[in-house]
Amino acid sequence: EQVCDIVIKLSKFYRISLSNGSDYIDLKNEIEHVRLYTELQNLRFSRKIKLTANIEESLENYKIMKLLLQPIVENSILHGISNSDVEQGEINISAALKENMIQIIVADNGIGMSQSTIYRLMTYGEIHADNDNLGGYGLKNVISRLKLYYDNQAQISFESVPDKGTKVIISIPYMYKQKNLS
Repeated sequence: EQVCDIVIKLSKFYRISLSNGSDYIDLKNEIEHVRLYTELQNLRFSRKIKLTANIEESLENYKIMKLLLQPIVENSILHGISNSDVEQGEINISAALKENMIQIIVADNGIGMSQSTIYRLMTYGEIHADNDNLGGYGLKNVISRLKLYYDNQAQISFESVPDKGTKVIISIPYMYKQKNLS
């Protein structure tokens, strides 16, 4: 039964990942993609991770860049929660419309990170372009794609307190004319 459950979750996960070749996906499907990823990680790791999502209903069908949240949740699990002493990892995703921007927040209760690490993440493309040994490819990819897909109008920022957790805040222009919608 467990193998069957894993296969079903993986097939749904990959179906959403492919999303018929579209670059954009409904926010509710992006959340479902992250939920499946988290469930698969829970099967892999002994520490259970609780994922909650609080999405404004009016945004559920809004199309956003696909594979936006999974790399961020992956970092929360692998770098934050799995290295912490918390009994249960918690990841909360929220999305709300604020001042004509969709604000998506991914918050965890992991180990957090220092301000120097945040600086390194935010300036990677500017000061480390020639050094590919620093890792963090998923997050770098998300940052680069946000700039590309939303013509530098989207923003990503980090708030973190060591030993308390991290918040990743993504702001996407609402009613943005989306490229390559299919």
